[in-house]
Amino acid sequence: MEKRVFNQDKTQELTEYDLTLGRLAEDKLLLAHHDSVAAATEEENALALQGEGKTVTQIGERWYEVTAVYTNEITDPETGETTSVPKGRDLKRIAATPAKEAWDETEDIYVYVPYTEQDLAAIAARKAISEAKAYLSATDYIVLKIAEAMSEGNAEEVTALQTEYAEQLTKRKQARETVNANEAAVMALEA
Repeated sequence: MEKRVFNQDKTQELTEYDLTLGRLAEDKLLLAHHDSVAAATEEENALALQGEGKTVTQIGERWYEVTAVYTNEITDPETGETTSVPKGRDLKRIAATPAKEAWDETEDIYVYVPYTEQDLAAIAARKAISEAKAYLSATDYIVLKIAEAMSEGNAEEVTALQTEYAEQLTKRKQARETVNANEAAVMALEA
């Protein structure tokens, strides 16, 4: 079964929530509190059932609840009077009960926790870092081509590559600046 989602106070179940503006946190919902139960002997339980109006009987050392009584109807032929005569009964054994600690009945749920403005700023900064690093990674081949041309002392090829990839080199510089600025922003937000 899928876990239900509640607001932070756990007073309202949510069917719609925006995970770009908040997150789900695992939690528990209190369904019922059960008090502790003291241990009880068979006789104590039998007396409690008797107090509830139920019929109990003792046979030897054991106690039983009478759950059904069966009778035969006998009619006196002279008077026509009908009398019920016991025929049998169903018994259910009454057991002793062990002591039980108090316990809470709970359900595993999620609580929707809205992000703070600071959280949203950090998320935006991390996304910008990720996108900038992805661009740098995708265009690393350009830098390697230029570095290779430089290592070979081929100034003409270096100039040609810098001209050919001028737009990407400018964007790479901006991406590095974006990474540096947003990493500093994340550090400041998390401090």
